[in-house]
Amino acid sequence: MDYRLPWHLYILLATVLRKRDFGDRAEIGRGNLEEEDEMENAPLGTSVLAQSVTLSYASQLEYIGEKEKALFVLLHLEQAEGRAIAIKQLLARHAGEWDVDLLTGDLCVPAAWISEANGIRARYDNDVFQAYQYFLEGGQQQLAHNIALNDLAPEVVIRGDPEVLKSLFGNFTPSEISGWHDTGNLYLQYAECVTKIPKLLEVLAKEGNAAPDAVQQAELERLAQSVPHLLENLPKMFEHRDDLRQRICLAEMLSQLLRLVSPLRMYGIAARPHTSSGMLPEQARLQHVQSSSRERLFRALEVASYA
Repeated sequence: MDYRLPWHLYILLATVLRKRDFGDRAEIGRGNLEEEDEMENAPLGTSVLAQSVTLSYASQLEYIGEKEKALFVLLHLEQAEGRAIAIKQLLARHAGEWDVDLLTGDLCVPAAWISEANGIRARYDNDVFQAYQYFLEGGQQQLAHNIALNDLAPEVVIRGDPEVLKSLFGNFTPSEISGWHDTGNLYLQYAECVTKIPKLLEVLAKEGNAAPDAVQQAELERLAQSVPHLLENLPKMFEHRDDLRQRICLAEMLSQLLRLVSPLRMYGIAARPHTSSGMLPEQARLQHVQSSSRERLFRALEVASYA
C-alpha cells in the first residue's frame, strides 16, 4: 500500500485544520471546551492508527532511499518515547551516511542521538574504541563503561599502560554507572597504585635514613591501603574465567600489586593482602606465597633483633 496520500491527508485534516481525525483518537480534556479556538488549541490524544500510518510511510520512504524524508515523517510521531526510539533506530541503520548539519539544523535532531547511533554501528562493526568514544559523546555512559570494562581495559592492562586506564575510566560520572565502585573504580585504583607507589618508594630509598616527607608518607600509606582491597576484590570483577584475555589481565594486575607488598613492608607500611591464595591465578599465587614468606622472615628477624 502507498501511504503517501493517507499520511498527508492525516497531517492536514487532523493536526493542521483539526477538522477530521482517526476514529480511535483518545480524547484528552476536550469534553468541556465550547469555543472553536479552544478546540483547535486543545492537545490531541493518542491514535494507534495515526502512529501506524506514520511508521508505515517512514518505512516506505526509507525503502526507496529517502532516509532524510523518512526521519522528517518520524518527527510527527505523537509519543515522545516512541518517537525517540524510532528515530534512533533509523539513525543507527544509516550511521555514517547522514548530513549532520541537516539533522542538527533543519530537523533539530539532538547531536547526542547521532553519536549514540554511530556508537551502535561501530559496536556492530567491532570497532570497540570508536564505539566507546561515540557513546561518551552521546551521553550513554553506561554503554561506554561496559565497553571499556570488558573490551578495552583488559588489552590495556596486558599491554602495561596504566595511564591509558586512567584516561579510559576518568571520563565517567560515578553516579551514572551501575556498580561503579566494584568495576571501573577498581581499574582507576589499580592504575594509581602501580604508577604512584613505585615512584614514592624510590623517593624514600634515595632519602635513606633521613626523615621522609610527611605529605609523601601520607600519600604512600593511603595508596598502600588500596593494595589489599584490590587483591581481594579484583578476582570478583572477572566473572568469565573461561575468557583467556580476562584471565591474563587478572593475573597481570595481581602480579603487579603483589610486587608492591614486600617493598611497602620494608618501610613499615602495612599492605598485607587479605586474598585467599586459592582465588589467585597460578603465577600470582606463587608471588603471594613468596611475599608471605618474606614477610614472615622480616618479622622473625625483627623479633630476633630485640631478643
